[in-house]
Formats: sequence, structure tokens, C-alpha cells
Amino acid sequence: MDDITTTTTPAHEGKDSSIGPPHPIFDTTGSEQASRRPSSVIGNYRRRAENVWLSSASAQIADRLAERLATGQGPVWATLVGPFGFGKSATATAIWRRLEVAGALATPPISATSIDGLFQSVVSLLKTAAGDRRELVESAYAKAVGNKQSRMDKRQPIDAMVEFLRLLCGPKGPFTQGLVICIDEAQQLLGPLDQSALQALRSLVWGLRTERVNCAVLLTLDPLLYRRLDRWASDILHRIADRGEVLDLRTAYDAGFVSWLWQRWSEHPGLTAGRLLDKDLAIALGQYIEREDLANGPRTVVEVFRRIIEYPVGDYGLPQFIDDLKSGVFRFFSGSLNAQTLMNGILDDAWVNESPERRQFVEILAAFPNGVPQTTLDHLFPQHRIQEQVRRELFAPLLVNASHGPALEILQRVRRKTWELDELVLCCWETLPALDSLIEHAPRLVASTLVEWWFGTHPEACGRWRKLAGENLSEPYWDGEFDQS
Repeated sequence: MDDITTTTTPAHEGKDSSIGPPHPIFDTTGSEQASRRPSSVIGNYRRRAENVWLSSASAQIADRLAERLATGQGPVWATLVGPFGFGKSATATAIWRRLEVAGALATPPISATSIDGLFQSVVSLLKTAAGDRRELVESAYAKAVGNKQSRMDKRQPIDAMVEFLRLLCGPKGPFTQGLVICIDEAQQLLGPLDQSALQALRSLVWGLRTERVNCAVLLTLDPLLYRRLDRWASDILHRIADRGEVLDLRTAYDAGFVSWLWQRWSEHPGLTAGRLLDKDLAIALGQYIEREDLANGPRTVVEVFRRIIEYPVGDYGLPQFIDDLKSGVFRFFSGSLNAQTLMNGILDDAWVNESPERRQFVEILAAFPNGVPQTTLDHLFPQHRIQEQVRRELFAPLLVNASHGPALEILQRVRRKTWELDELVLCCWETLPALDSLIEHAPRLVASTLVEWWFGTHPEACGRWRKLAGENLSEPYWDGEFDQS
């Protein structure tokens, strides 16, 4: 895990004094807008890149991509994996900007729902980014599309895209120093991950390798798609990993990110209005950001910071944070464990409410899922004798000793009993085969399984239907007609 307190690097050193409170959600740009307004899109990404965080792990990925492209080792890949809220789009933007500042010809992260849409947006963005070399991009596009049409193969735009990239930065292309393509939210591009989507991804991976295209492809995707690819198309992932980097963003953020982000906000006049970040709150947020089962990564931190600077009266500290967490003010504490529900469930307990000190102690513990450091606990609960008494009372039923100190047992990373239906739905979804395969096998499935079960268990429903079997039939068939009445 990165020591981001000392190794964080802004994606760009410029500052915008007119910046407003950053939004928790870093929106990506669609391929249609990128195709129509490439200059505006690139300019917008450059401005936004000034205020996104680049961890040391992300910076190393960017630097290794640049080094490999400079030495002609492409194609190379970088894959950012993370659930929503963990900064996939923001990290991709930071990496893109670092590469662009270093002199690479690169497209900012674009989200597309089709290969053709992705191709058109890449072409438009590269023409704009190429500057006075724009004609080279236009010429490569004209040749790639012409070759594609001459083969009468209009169903495979991925082939034209590979040809386009080969003409630009293949062994004899004008951009031998390479270029960078950023594909954001790849799950939208691949859709249900049917046979056509997998074939397009294979064609891209194999085509770039076969043609020795000196380019880098940066992908962002969610963990579910990554697991599904690993199950149904592991050969693709192996070839991507063989030529690149994979970063799970759930491991890229630690407690130091909280202080770093507040410092960045403090550099902009008027944004924090001289407010200080409460030390106890910074520790609590640092623990939550490391827990994807309780919070949504950096998105959670941004939401809390917005609450701090918009708080109407006085300073915002840990007591206010606890009250907001209990009352459901925050939207992005929505991991697999619902912190608000668990917290209120304990605080509604009659035994806990018998003692004000007991309730106060439980509220403090709820703010520190990985445990309250003893120095912090002494500051928040200075009555040492009562503190020890309450700890003894809570230890068996509710309290455990976690990595940083006493913590609520219910907030720990342990496997808990789940509904069988939830397990069944999750298992079904993650093992679901491609949709077109289901359609292909649907007739046989109905004839050999569903009809067999129905007629076998309900013979009165057979009516004038009869089962056919014989040496010449590989599958059982049913002959008959429906009752029109």
C-alpha cells in the first residue's frame, strides 16, 4: 500500500483559484461528445486533471508505460480495477495527463457503448491532439476505412481501428514513439459480455500484438467484469497482463489520502475558508477509506469534506460526523456493510441506552471501524475509570481488540450469514454464460429439460403430444399440436 503522505504527486502543478467544491462523482465523457467536440473535451480534462490525485503506484504505471513506448515495446496495457467510488476515472485522467505532459500523443478517458463509437472518438481526439501533424491522422483513418470497406467487412469496426493504429504507430508508421488510448468504464463497452463482445476484445488484443503496434491502452473496469473475464476469457487477461500493469484501486488509497486531499483543497482561496480538518475526524475517515465494505473510497472523503465546508454553524468535528452518519446525511457510505444501519441497530438497544457513558463509547467506536487509537480514545473519553468500566461491560458482547484499538465487532471484516437467495443470485450472475450462447441452446434446453420435466411430472398435460425417440435421433423430440381453444 502506498505511503501517499509522502509520495503523492498532483497530476499537474497548475492551480485554478476559481475552483468550487469538487463533486464526489468524477464524470467521464461519452464517445459521442468526444467525436463532436474534441477540443472542448481535451481542454475540460486538462482543467480537471489539476485537482485529481496520482498515487505513487499510478505514477509508476504512467512512467513505465512512457518508458516502454519510448523504447518501442508496445503494445502495452494498463488496467485499473475498482468498484464505483474508488477513482477509476480520476486516476485514468491523472495518468493520461502525466503522459501528455511528458510528450505522449494521448486521448483522455472516454466511455463508449460500441466499438464504432470508440473508434470515431479516438480518431477525433487524436486529430486534435496531433496539432500540426493532424493530416497524418486523417490519412491513416482514410486508408483504414478504405481497406475495411474494400474487404466488404462492415460488421467488424475493430479491424479498422487496429489497422488505423498500425498505420499510425506500427513499425513503419509516422508516430513510432507511440500513442496512448484510454478506455473508461470498459463494462459499458463490452455490455453483457456476449460472444461478439469477447471476439471484439480478442481482435483488439491479438491485432495490436500481431501488428506490433507501439501504443498503450489504458482500461478501467469494475471488479465484476474483471471476474467474468477471468472466468470466460482468461486468455485475454493473460495476454494483457503479459504486456502491462494491473492496479486494484481498493489497495491504492490509505489514511494519508485524507490529509493530502484536504491540503490540496486548502491551497485554493475561499474553498475551505480557513477551516482546519479535525484530527480525530481525519483518523476516522482514514479508516473508512481503507474499507470498501463500509464506504466508497475517495468519493466518501469528498462527500464528507463538502459537508465540512458547507456546515452552517461552528467547526465540524467528530461529534458532528457521528450525528450525520447516524441520521443518514451521507450517500456514499454504502459498502456491503451498511454502517448507518449497523450503528443505529446497536444504539437502539435498550441495554446500551441504560448508561449514557455506554452509549457515548459505542458512538465513538462506530466512527473508528478499525479500532480507536488509545491516545484518541483518551482525548475523546477522558474519564479513565469509567472508560475501563465501560470497556469491560462491552468487551464480550460488542467489543473486540482490532488493529488500532478497541472496535465494534459488527464492523469487522468477517464472513457473516447471508440469505441463501442472495448467494444463489450472486452465483448465478457470476457464472452466467454469454447471452448468445443461451439463445443458441434455448431450443434444446426447452425440448430436453423443460418439456421433459413438465410432461414427466404432469402426464395429464401431454394431451395429443408424444415423445419421439430412435436411433436416428440424437435428442428426444415431441410431436403434437396445441389445443387452439
